[in-house]
Order: sequence, then structure tokens, then C-alpha cells
Amino acid sequence: SGSIRSPNFPRDYPHNAECTWTITVPRGRYVKLMFGTFDVETFYHKDGSATCIDLVEVKDGGDKHKQLLGAYCNSNRPPYAIISSSNQIRVWFNSDRTVSKKGFNATFTSHEDKACGGVLKGPRGVMKSPRYMVSPYPNDANCEWVIEVEVGKFIRLSFVDFGLEVQCARCLSMSMSSPIPVASSRFCNFKAPEVIVSSGNEMTVRFQSSLSVSNGKFTALFLTHSRGCGDIIYVSEDGTLESPRYPSEYGTDHMCTWVLSAKPEAKITIEFEEFSLQPPNNGSKCIDFLEIRDGQLASSALLDTYCGTNTPAKFTSTANYIRLTFMSDRDVTAKGFKLLY
Repeated sequence: SGSIRSPNFPRDYPHNAECTWTITVPRGRYVKLMFGTFDVETFYHKDGSATCIDLVEVKDGGDKHKQLLGAYCNSNRPPYAIISSSNQIRVWFNSDRTVSKKGFNATFTSHEDKACGGVLKGPRGVMKSPRYMVSPYPNDANCEWVIEVEVGKFIRLSFVDFGLEVQCARCLSMSMSSPIPVASSRFCNFKAPEVIVSSGNEMTVRFQSSLSVSNGKFTALFLTHSRGCGDIIYVSEDGTLESPRYPSEYGTDHMCTWVLSAKPEAKITIEFEEFSLQPPNNGSKCIDFLEIRDGQLASSALLDTYCGTNTPAKFTSTANYIRLTFMSDRDVTAKGFKLLY
């Protein structure tokens, strides 16, 4: 184990710096690299895009021709941990002739192949199946990741690569808790799960592979999430859903769709604590409205369309999905709604 840091850290790094670190651990083991402080210059354009001016580059091996694992600056910070596919990692740092920042420090350890999982804390991060960079995952792997974000926030988990065994006896499962264990959902085969938003600030992801078959791999990214206009929400415990800006007025020109999703054998109950939208016009047509459907799709059975102070009745789904669509025009607004599920 050991550590690396930018020149002068924790003071600002110098201009025109170029540094290379080659980290080597014993053969048969892997390098696990974890960044702590990270502050590397980025230029932000007027259109909101960003360009790395100074750069930290991580490659999967001991020389510059190896596969790039990531190129990082303040607009693209490194994940919680980076694990090599061999016993070496190369880190390259370069700064230009103008602005300097605080730089970075990082620690590295020797990592066993079958070791996977761990506690992931912070605003963002990545999970990968064992041996992701070089081959399918090993037989009889057993991994558990616990993701924790700031209290009061939620976790948005998305899969950018997904392929597991067809049989679900041993596959990928996840549960959300805040703070007690709750229901889980299981995924396998080659169909990636939809984006999943937790119902609390913790999520547990477990991966198991069979004793004989190993076929595929996965990568998932997580972000700290604040609920706003629309989401896919995995319902694993009691929670609340609110219109944008609630309890202030919701504002104009919204079109938000929320899909509440529970485990397959479960049903979802919603009950409104408050409901106040723009009143219907003289022809009794809703202008701002909330549409509730008994299912996942825009074509699922319509329960009703609500506006004004016509509070929807308590409702329990017939299956494990409820779809809610909220729309507001560019004119009158109101306080909005809050529901419990």
C-alpha cells in the first residue's frame, strides 16, 4: 500500500508540471486506487459544457499505450475506486501555464481478484463486476456494495453495461434502506435494469454468480439525487412524492412523469396529504392537471385526471406500478400536491 499526490500538495500545484507514477503490486494481485482530495483545473464554456485544462489520466497497466481507465478533472472526477486488470496502474498528471489548483492525493492497495464490494460514500461512484476489464466474472463470486449518500438525498443508479446469467438463482439483487432493511429487486439475463432511484439515502447491491457458469459482466454508476420533476422511484418503504418546489407554488411549463415501481408481487398504495392545482376553466376542462394510471406505461389504464382542489381518493394499484403525470401551463400556478406511498 502507499500514496501519491500532486506536486506541492496540499498547496497549489505548479504550472507546466508533468508527472508519471507507475504503481506495481505482486503478480496475481491487482491495484486498487482511491482518490481523496481532488481539485484539478477545468474550463467551463458558456453553453454549460466543460473542458479539462489540467488532467489526471489513469491507464490499466505500466505504460502509456495501455487501455485508458479514465481522464479526470473537476468536471469529471474519478470514481470512489479504480481497480486494475493486472498488477500495474499508470497515473499521469499534466498542468498548463496558467491557473493552478490544490491538486489531488490518492492511496493504493494490493487487491485480491475475488474481493469485491465495499462501502461507497460520496456524491458519485462506480461499481463493476469482478474481472470486468479482462474477462467474464469468476464462478462463485459473492459481492456486496453499500452505497451511502448525504442524509435527505437519494441515490440514482444506472447501468451502462449489463449482461448476467440467464438463470436468476444467483444474480444481481438490490435493496434500499433508510435505515432498516426493506424489500429487494433481482436482475439477471442480458436486459439492463431501468434507472433506479432509491427511497432513502442508502442502497445495498449484492452480486452472486453460480458455481459453474460465468457469462458476462456489468458496470453501474451512482449519483446523489434530489427529486424534482419526474423519476422512476423504486418503492421499498413508505415515502413521499411532491410537485416541483412544494410547498411553494409549482411554477409554469412543467411536464413531469413519475413511475412508482415495487417488487413484482407487491402493490402500491398512494394517498394525498395536500392537493391544490389551477382550477378548471369555465368549460370544466383541466388546465394544470395530475393524471394517474394503474400501471407503468402511458397507455396503462387511466384512473382519472385531477385538477383544482379535487383531491384524488386513496388508491391501491392492481399490480406493482403506478404512473403519475403532472402538467402545468405558462399561466396561473398553485401550491401543488404532496402524496404518501
